[in-house]
Amino acid sequence: MSAVPSYEIVIPSASRPKILGAALTSLLARVDVLPKRVLIHDDVVKPEYRNDVRDVAAAICQSQNIPFYFEQHEPPLSHGPSLHCLLAAAKTAYVLYSQDDLFVRRDLPIARALQTMERHSLHQIRFNKRATMEYKMSWRKKEFQFEMPDAPVTLTVADHWYFQTGLWRVARIKPVVDWWVMTSNAFNEHCEIKCNKSMNRDIAEFNHWALATGYELPEQAYLSSDVDVRAAVHKTFIWGPIGTDQFVENLATNPADWRLVRSRGGTGPPEVDSQARGGNEQTHV
Repeated sequence: MSAVPSYEIVIPSASRPKILGAALTSLLARVDVLPKRVLIHDDVVKPEYRNDVRDVAAAICQSQNIPFYFEQHEPPLSHGPSLHCLLAAAKTAYVLYSQDDLFVRRDLPIARALQTMERHSLHQIRFNKRATMEYKMSWRKKEFQFEMPDAPVTLTVADHWYFQTGLWRVARIKPVVDWWVMTSNAFNEHCEIKCNKSMNRDIAEFNHWALATGYELPEQAYLSSDVDVRAAVHKTFIWGPIGTDQFVENLATNPADWRLVRSRGGTGPPEVDSQARGGNEQTHV
């Protein structure tokens, strides 16, 4: 098998040191090859935690002997500019993007995924927060098989570029983020939607920029929902075939949740996870 490309982890944070600590620990424990660096940008939403976020992340990285990059802004920049800072600081061709509240539940095949991306010029492979379904509303997903030297890899095409735990080709996403930061004051929240509208040929000004720079877009906007176009142009995929079990889940539903216990619906008190196996297990981490 070919060498594994280098990657870095990038995480935007928002003053949630306890949740970030659990998320980062789970991430580093579940990758099969460690990153070259961990990059964290913290928006100081709660000034009382400004030092805790850095200290928690630094201690975790030092325990693994991983170089650590940290940037912080007070007042907060919000998601778009934070992502811009992280991608500007990245030094590798690929990054593993995650968030400060995404907890990794099982092993991530980072080496295999990176080799597949490198060999087949894929732009994104994400690791699902729930089992991969065949349909997303009326949009039907499709499996694609990619030949590799030892054995083929099966991936499921994704309907858009997801800001979830997943591997990103920096050269594909960074120009979109840079364009938004340079041309608009609106790139603060809902950044995933704005990036995807650009990639889907839905923003005329971006289309002109893409034509001038050679950034590949679908021929027409309506083609962005075609699964074969997504595979050939967008190159965004989910790891594994349809039915692959979840890899990650959210630790918190809002910034005030510090308990690291999450109720996912159903009946019972808040500390009970009614969707866990057995229906009444707690999700302390």
